[in-house]
Amino acid sequence: MTSSSSGSAASDLTDRSDRFDPTNRNDDIDSGDLAAIDNQRSRYILAAIGEDVLVCADVYVAEIIMAERNYLLSLPFYGNAMLGVIHYQGGIVPLISLRRVFKDLEALIPERLTVVHLSEFTPIAAGAGLVVDRIIGTIDAKQYAQRLKEEPNTTYINLEDLLSQIPAQVWQPQRW
Repeated sequence: MTSSSSGSAASDLTDRSDRFDPTNRNDDIDSGDLAAIDNQRSRYILAAIGEDVLVCADVYVAEIIMAERNYLLSLPFYGNAMLGVIHYQGGIVPLISLRRVFKDLEALIPERLTVVHLSEFTPIAAGAGLVVDRIIGTIDAKQYAQRLKEEPNTTYINLEDLLSQIPAQVWQPQRW
């Protein structure tokens, strides 16, 4: 490959990445690109917290982590809901037990933790890990609307609403 063709390929990549910038108001984005952007925004990850279902827009989830309890480093000055931190991919991820925050303060910590690692796009608690009971799966917006109609007795909790309801003391040390 010659240097001129690799320079051309690099400029093609740069031009394409500019097309998906949400702040870019360029009129030459075609309808296929807009549909791809809409499809990316309309996926949801479902996780179980007891009988309730947590609904997370996929842009708010960096990844799902399966962590062993023995890798958990506890934080002694925090409440029961703050399980501790784990070392993950060169960083520290604080883990919050949603069951302990909203359901049962004395809930047992399972041997294997299922963690929803929040992305940098999450309005509150970016980078934190939310410990859930299990991951149910992913659905799109149509399937989510259909589930709401078909399962009226199931409580669906939106991630943004849930994060805004977490008490401030969960994030702060309790005593010194």
